[in-house]
Amino acid sequence: MIPNLKLYAIAAASLVLFAAGWTVNGWRKDATISELQSSFDNERARAEREYSKSLEVANAKTKVWQDNAHESDRIANELTQKINVADRAAAYAALRLRNETASFTARLNSLSAGSATASVSVARAASDALGECGERLVGVATAHDRCEVDRRTLIGAWPR
Repeated sequence: MIPNLKLYAIAAASLVLFAAGWTVNGWRKDATISELQSSFDNERARAEREYSKSLEVANAKTKVWQDNAHESDRIANELTQKINVADRAAAYAALRLRNETASFTARLNSLSAGSATASVSVARAASDALGECGERLVGVATAHDRCEVDRRTLIGAWPR
């Protein structure tokens, strides 16, 4: 017989059992690796979804801020134009008042001392013109004050 047959049989059985254990342990570790890979993939997908949502929110907020900035610029430009129109109107009214005053002064100087009735009518016309110009100047000043309040409100509301 073969010497040490029992020893060879035990060695062969040990080798088969070791190989079987190795294979089973490989299957078990493959399952653990698959679980970890699946967990990693799920976590990565969740992180990507959160990133996408946060990016959408940031883009939406940026758009709102840009829209607010554009709207504020538009309103500021409109108010600037209104202020410029009011300023030109006030300058025109002041020029007209100066011209009418000069005209009335010239007419008063050209009237003779005996025509008191004509002087009174010229004085009344001058008073009416001055009153009308004063009312217009008050309106222009009021509009200017409102525009200034609006300008300060816009500056205060501007995002920093």
